[in-house]
Amino acid sequence: MNNKPQIIRLDKTDSTNRYALANFAELADASLVLAKEQTAGHGRRGRKWLSPPGNIYASFVVKRVLHPSQLAFIGALSSLQTLRTYATGLRFWVKWPNDVYVKSMKISGVLSETHTLEKSNKPDGAVIGIGVNLNTGKEFFEAGNIPGTSILAETGKISDIGKFAASLHNNLCKMYQEISVNPEAVYELWKKENILIGKEIEIIQESGDEIKGVFKDIDVDGSLILQFPDGTTRNFHSGEVSVSHF
Repeated sequence: MNNKPQIIRLDKTDSTNRYALANFAELADASLVLAKEQTAGHGRRGRKWLSPPGNIYASFVVKRVLHPSQLAFIGALSSLQTLRTYATGLRFWVKWPNDVYVKSMKISGVLSETHTLEKSNKPDGAVIGIGVNLNTGKEFFEAGNIPGTSILAETGKISDIGKFAASLHNNLCKMYQEISVNPEAVYELWKKENILIGKEIEIIQESGDEIKGVFKDIDVDGSLILQFPDGTTRNFHSGEVSVSHF
């Protein structure tokens, strides 16, 4: 096994997360699995992640046991920072719990999955899956009525996938190191980038129920604190956030 973090480049795989989990023992800590194309990419709640060529489909290997929220912090902030260097004129922000948006459209998503030891069934690490829309044209989103966007759709410029991946890997390694020594600072940075805090939102639960309130804050465990008109609050660990007026 190579103990030095590296970028493993694949032409095609079903899912970079599945590949990273299947080859977890052989992959060095902080390595990045990068694929040109995914045939079975997926997001939260098993949703299909469409994977046309020209974008970033990657998984970052974490060989430490971190809280699920910390994995989301690492993935979302690293994606956000990399995007900002490639499109300085756009306003990127984090949408709770783990997406990166530009304006009111999604441009990047994060899906973390735990790796467990086969014999003991105890977690020994995780993979952080990251998808970033770089070179997909505006017509792709319009034709499929997909509420997303890309660097190309926003700027008209083609991005170099190799350079973007190298920059993303560098930011992931830095954030991984930072959360090891100063987790509070990473949490505060992630919270700062959640610009919907203070706004009235709806949380759509898996049951389909919609709950309205003010996005009061984010707890240290990554849960969203929703405040109701009577002043009471409730923590949500999952759900889809929608906002009436962005």
